[in-house]
Amino acid sequence: MTLGTVQLGLTYGAANQTGQPSESQAISLICQAVEGGITHLDCAQAYGDAERVVGQAMDSLANQDVAVITKLSPLDQLGSDTLITQVIQVVDESIIQSCERLKRPVLDVLMLHRWQHYTAYEGQIWERLRWHQEQSRIIRLGVSVQSPEEALEALKEPLVSCLQLPFNLLDHRWKSAGVHHVLLEKRPDVMVYARSALLQGILAADASCWPKGSEIRSDDWVQRLTQLRTELNRESRVDLCLAYVRSQHWIHSIVVGVETPTQLAENLALFQRSALTPMEVELVETRLTGAPEALLNPTLWRLSE
Repeated sequence: MTLGTVQLGLTYGAANQTGQPSESQAISLICQAVEGGITHLDCAQAYGDAERVVGQAMDSLANQDVAVITKLSPLDQLGSDTLITQVIQVVDESIIQSCERLKRPVLDVLMLHRWQHYTAYEGQIWERLRWHQEQSRIIRLGVSVQSPEEALEALKEPLVSCLQLPFNLLDHRWKSAGVHHVLLEKRPDVMVYARSALLQGILAADASCWPKGSEIRSDDWVQRLTQLRTELNRESRVDLCLAYVRSQHWIHSIVVGVETPTQLAENLALFQRSALTPMEVELVETRLTGAPEALLNPTLWRLSE
């Protein structure tokens, strides 16, 4: 389990009922997570105060071996006519700010927040990240992707050693596209972090928290998930969802966010349970087919009528 910190930096998640924790609560959660065995934290410049909160927590975790994954700024301030010199300056500023907020002279992992930045501006964004890695300011480079097509393109880049992607028991796109085969057979060196195991929490929530729209059929999905939880004797739908992703040998860690100490304790306990067996995985994938893009992609969600 990698502790996701987006909830600690801003209000996030369709099923979030508690809101953003205070700074002291967020720092306490991070410390409790590390004490519970968590060795990786995931954050980003775009996650509000997340980097700063993680940096504050680092003061209390000075003797702990904790790796921090962060992401380059989304670079929303850049336009199609921005000069290359300005692009490089913005990239440099993003890296410097991350180091300052995280209170680290070197970034353990820096990912592109958007895959399109790999080729944008004649490839100079990625080239600048490579330069910073050569200057020993970044240890590992990676990419956060949104689709199998982006993942397959990213895996062609030898310097990509970390990949973050959305994956859950409703999302069969990755296996259909053969992403897992490429990772296992051609790029076993790449560390894969799966986010959205609970799809912003809705897979464990009542149908009322799901996105709206006739094509979503939230009541049907909740019923199917609940039935599978019972059949497979899992503790909860959260347990079912995590056990499915944990069963994927091509995924190394699951990014899970929390808002309360209770959620953290529950998730840590679930990671001690067994993953699904190959036969159980096959049953899940047979039963849970047909999820539409409107459900799998949160950017398309309509949360109110």
